[in-house]
Parts: sequence; structure tokens; C-alpha cells
Amino acid sequence: MKHLPRAIVSIVALSTAISPSVYWFDQFHLGDPDWAPHARAHLIWMWILVTVGASIASFVAIFGWERSADARRFAAGFPCLVWGACLLEAFVVSPAMGVTVPLTHWRMKVFADTEANLFGIAAPFLLAIVGLLLDRRARLARAAR
Repeated sequence: MKHLPRAIVSIVALSTAISPSVYWFDQFHLGDPDWAPHARAHLIWMWILVTVGASIASFVAIFGWERSADARRFAAGFPCLVWGACLLEAFVVSPAMGVTVPLTHWRMKVFADTEANLFGIAAPFLLAIVGLLLDRRARLARAAR
């Protein structure tokens, strides 16, 4: 149980580093001929920042977990920022601006009426928080002994 929070956050951070390379380099994002070159440039910058940041978070989660609370907060916090921003953009900002994001290529039901898009964004966001909370709970329990 001691290593479960670290494992959860490490997996979330690693998946955050890898998933943009899988999803953003497809025919619906960078490969879409309807995308303006300027939009592609923004996506490339975002890909670099997310991949480098999540790679650092992965390294910290794997090798720096025991060193400080700040290391644990960064390792869990960076994926939360990335996926939280995705949730905000996809489900608040775009609808408020009247922008419909055509995500039909990823549409499928995961649990009941939850679509894969929402599940794929919310799951790592929530798992990173759960990992950090489990770690905090375990550390408080050890300190109370």
C-alpha cells in the first residue's frame, strides 16, 4: 500500500507524457488539412510543453517521491493542470464560445452515458488527485503512530 500512490501518480504522469504524441499526431489534429498552419504551430508548442513537463513529472514521481512534499505535489499537480485545462477547454470554454469540437472519431460509450472523450480526460485528472490524497493519508497515519 505504501507504493500505491507513487505508482498511480507515476502511471498518470507517464501517460500524460505519451498520450499527446498518440492523439495529436493523427489525421484529426496535425494531419487535418483544414487546420490553419498557425493552429498547427500552437499545437506543436503545446505538445512540446506538455511532453517535457509530464516527462519531468514522471521522473520526479519515480525518483524524487520520497524527497519532499513539493516533489509529490509537482508530480501529481502537473498532470492535473494539463488534464484540467483540457476539461475546461472542451466542456466550458468551447461551448461558451459556440465552438463545437467535432470529436466523432473518438466517440464511444465507456460507462453508461460517459463518452470516451470525457473519461479519457477526467480519469487521469482524478487519478492524480487520488494518488496524492492516498499518499497524504498514509503519511499522516504513519506520523500518528
